[in-house]
Amino acid sequence: MPEAYKEAKAYKGFEAWWHSVQMTAKMHLTITFIIFFSQLLLTLLLLYFMHEEIFSLLIELLFSFQFSLFLKALKLLFGRFVMYYLLTTPLWLLYPVMLAKFKLKAKSIMRDEFLRGSKLISEDELKKLVMNDVKKEFKNLK
Repeated sequence: MPEAYKEAKAYKGFEAWWHSVQMTAKMHLTITFIIFFSQLLLTLLLLYFMHEEIFSLLIELLFSFQFSLFLKALKLLFGRFVMYYLLTTPLWLLYPVMLAKFKLKAKSIMRDEFLRGSKLISEDELKKLVMNDVKKEFKNLK
């Protein structure tokens, strides 16, 4: 392998840092959008199932061209929407849970990456295998 490839270059560090920034931002944005749209969908479902009569009234008013009454019904529905939206804010507690889950996944990925060469298994796994072999041998001696 050429020696120039092994040299520490500033752009390699910058590339690693920039990629990390991009992936972190992408992860946080994606989690935020997922939770936001889940909250919005849950709010709309609650609103629909708790106030079906207002939705049917809205549709009736819309097709009868009574727009002044339609706006009043829409204002009533909007007030209920805000109330249900505030009731569904505990969904945001999923944010740290998802971050913790991704952190655990990253740790498991990194753990396997560094088991190289003569160390094919970790010390704990080797200890368990040896103890199992010892127990089997002890049972065979009896």
